[in-house]
Amino acid sequence: MPTLIDQFVRTGKAKVVARPIAFIGPDSQTGRNAALAAGDQNRFFNFTQLLYFNQGTENTGWLTDDMVERTAASIPGLDVPRLLSGRKSPTVSDRAKTFDTQATQDNVTETPTVLVGKTGGPLQKVSFSSLSDPTPIADAIVAAQ
Repeated sequence: MPTLIDQFVRTGKAKVVARPIAFIGPDSQTGRNAALAAGDQNRFFNFTQLLYFNQGTENTGWLTDDMVERTAASIPGLDVPRLLSGRKSPTVSDRAKTFDTQATQDNVTETPTVLVGKTGGPLQKVSFSSLSDPTPIADAIVAAQ
């Protein structure tokens, strides 16, 4: 992601829209809601990146309220009490439902899923074999311009 951000987003050639979805289990739901609340403070990427780096085994209950709080507390400028209350707000719940609906419409069945296209136009799913190789996504962005 950092390579793509530098090459395309910072240069104004593309924008990234993250739509966190939760279909793996309760930990996924907890993480998504906390990430959306972090996003309300412009710390979505910071929060989700830390969760990914410290992710436990799926569906084991690893993402506890304590883990959410400790992760949030480690991010400079993030108001932890605001995140903790915000993750249960109607605003976060409404956004989560909207993202779920969009994921269903876009046939999203796995994370991460990357869709690329012009603003307002059709989106195409990008296939890639490694998250560490930005080439397929970069090529798709160039082709969509």
